[in-house]
Amino acid sequence: QPHHVDRAICHGHYSVQGPHVTVTAKQEWQQVQFQMTILPTSHWGRFGALTLDRHLTCRSGKFEEYDAWPNDITEFPVPTGSSQVFQYVQDRRL
Repeated sequence: QPHHVDRAICHGHYSVQGPHVTVTAKQEWQQVQFQMTILPTSHWGRFGALTLDRHLTCRSGKFEEYDAWPNDITEFPVPTGSSQVFQYVQDRRL
């Protein structure tokens, strides 16, 4: 039986440095990166909310501006303000 590949699934990784979270996922034609911040307090409690700070795509996968080819990185606008905070749900599997 041939191996079925689900094209909707993206493989990636995440890193946490203090309150800053970076999630990078690889698609066939590009890589996508989300840069977020864990908020120390919110109406969901301590460390219960995230803000989306940046949404980037890059064909080469080099998200550092000095490593990328000109026009290789595309930055998309993200909503800002307290109404754009979303709940962070802790999962013991992570």
